[in-house]
Formats: sequence, C-alpha cells, structure tokens
Amino acid sequence: MNFPKKSRVGEYACYLLLFAVLCLEPRYSAPFAAGLFSALAANGRKPILLAPLYLLSSFAGGLSAAAFFPALFCVAAVIIVRFLCFAIKKPFLVLAAALSAALSQIPTLLFSPVTQDALAYTAVALSLSAFSAYAFSLILRTSFFQNPLTLDGLGADEKISAAILFSALSLGLYGAPLQSHELYLLVSVFFILVFIRRSRYGAGFCLSICAGFAAYLTDGSTMYLVLLCGIAAVSATLRTLSVYLGAVGALGYYVLLSFFSESLAFYPFAAAAIAAGALIAVLIPLKNALDGNVPTAERSIVRNSRLILKRKLTGLESAFSEISVLLRRVSGVTEGNAEQFEGVAGIFKRLEKDFDAGTTFDPVLEQRLIEALSRETVPTQEIAVCGAGNSLRVLIVIDARTARDMFADTAR
Repeated sequence: MNFPKKSRVGEYACYLLLFAVLCLEPRYSAPFAAGLFSALAANGRKPILLAPLYLLSSFAGGLSAAAFFPALFCVAAVIIVRFLCFAIKKPFLVLAAALSAALSQIPTLLFSPVTQDALAYTAVALSLSAFSAYAFSLILRTSFFQNPLTLDGLGADEKISAAILFSALSLGLYGAPLQSHELYLLVSVFFILVFIRRSRYGAGFCLSICAGFAAYLTDGSTMYLVLLCGIAAVSATLRTLSVYLGAVGALGYYVLLSFFSESLAFYPFAAAAIAAGALIAVLIPLKNALDGNVPTAERSIVRNSRLILKRKLTGLESAFSEISVLLRRVSGVTEGNAEQFEGVAGIFKRLEKDFDAGTTFDPVLEQRLIEALSRETVPTQEIAVCGAGNSLRVLIVIDARTARDMFADTAR
C-alpha cells in the first residue's frame, strides 16, 4: 500500500476513517481495528503517526474506557514488539503484528470478572485480532488500497483477505447508531453495483453475502442478507440491458421487498441511501480513475513506436548495405571503407531484431508474476513482460519507499 508523497494527508485521513468504522463493531473490543493498526505497522507505516488516529477513533462509538484501553494496549504492544524486533535485528513482520494485535485484548480480562463466558469472549476477540492482522497484512502488500474497486493482481488468499476486510467494515457500518442503517446500505449497495458494473458478478455476490452476514452476526437478522443478495441478482440481470436499469432495479427491489415482507419495513431514509449508493456506482468514471493498473493505451503507443522505429532501422540497414555494395564497384575506393558501411548496416540489422522481439507483451505471465511476488510480500506497482521465446524482458516497478524498506531489511 504505497501512496504518492503528495497524498500522504489523504492517506492518513483514510486510515482515520477506517479505524473509526472498525471501532464501531458492537460485540467485541474492536479486534479488527487492532488488526489493521498492527498490519499497518508491519507494512512500513510509523506507529507514532498512526497511534493518535487509532486512539481518537476508539471513541467513535462513544466515550468508553472499555473501547479506549484495548486501543492503548495495542499501541503499546506494537511499540514494544517493534523495539524487541529491532533489538534482535529482526524485521517487524506479519507474525509480530498478529501477536501485537492479540495482546490488545488483555484489558478484557483485567477489567472484567474471570468467568467462563469472559474467557470465551476474550479467546474469540484475541483470535479475531490476530487473524485480521494477518489478513490485512496480505492486502496491504498489494495495490488494493490504492484502487479498491479492482481485483486485478490479487491472488486467491488476498481476495479472501479483501472479503474479510469488507465484512469487518460492514460490521462497523451496521453498528453505527442510525435507525435504518443508512450508511451501511449506501456503502454496501455502492460496492456491489460497482463490481457488477465492471462485470465482476462473482465479486458483487460475494460482497452482498459478506455485508448481509455482518448484519446477521450483529443482531441475528437475515433480512439484509436477503435484501443485498436480491439487489445483486436483480442488478446483475438488468445490467445486461443497461447499467442505469441495474441501479433502478436495486431501489425497486427494496421497495417491493419492504411492501411484501413483514420482516423489513419501508424507511424513506433507507430508500434514499440505496438510491444514492446505486446512483454513485453508475455515475462514477470507472474507466479513468478506478480501473485496474493495466496501461493498455500506453502499451499500444510503445508497441506502435517500436514498430515505426523498426521499419526505420530496416530502411537504414538497407541503405548502408547498398552503399557498401556500390563502394566495392567504384574504382579507387578502398575495401576498408566498404567494410565500414557494411559493419554499420550489421549494427542496424541487430537493432532491428531487438526491437522486433520487444513489440509484444505477455499479460498472462505478468499476472502470474504479480501473484507470485505478492505471496513473497513484494508489492509491485506494475510488471511488464515483453518479447517471446528466449528473448523475454521483464520490467518490475516498485515505489521508492518499498525499495528502501526491502534494502534496509536485507542490510540488517
């Protein structure tokens, strides 16, 4: 997860928003927020900058010591574990982050009676903290946070981690103190329809299940699971005709379900939230700002430029070859001069072959390399594989911060 330097303020504003939403989770002591904080610390972010944001976000659900002390313990655990890792000259990696997140749940035992229920509660919260720290670390090492509306370049485990993150955010949004869960509906419908608009129907249905299951875990309600899965199904069906019909279908399905179902009442604000989420999803310019990092136009320009240069090199090679032949026929010209022109023609010939080998790209191999490097915790911004056969050329682009961190870990 690497943002340009000019957007550092926006980056940390996003962290603050994520912490605030995750701290709204109603049942446990914000284990997903602790997991995110630890994962960020394990991926090169400075805890001293993240700590005030995290501690401030712990009050998102109200002023409560039960919410503040787990956040404080998590910050202290991350700082202590990072110091110990530095002392033994080991990098602060995923396992250390999971341990730090798990330690954030100690206050649940210190400030409550030690009973069987309290121990079970602590065990669940501890497991969620450690597991979320591991899952969030996986996707933080990819470009997912820079562009969350595309799954390009993510492996199977990273897609599962993204689903876990969306489920955790859904838990927080559903726990927000709103009568008809307007914010939860707006965000859920937006992401579902965006993926359906991009013809990622499987991702859209997966998100509807994650968001609906979050509501079920919170209060046992299954109506939101039925609602969001139905919105995904209706929108996917109408999407084949028009993206706007898909948005209208999302709102229409809610209206019909609320009138014909006794379990789901009609709320104007909930209808407005669904309409707003659907409208934003169909109007947002996906092709410009939110597409995957696949520079098709740039590659076409490069390919055409190389083809043009190849043709020019072919012409130069032919010209120098003809000059060499003519010089041999002219009396009074030494053989050395003719050989020089012939040598220059040979150089152009070799350059022509080099440019000819580099005019094709291999997107399938690029995708495999992205997934392989991601599993090895090497976040890449772009990979280009050009050529064919034994003349393949591979270009791997990572940002400066990632490079510095990698070389620093290697030096230690």
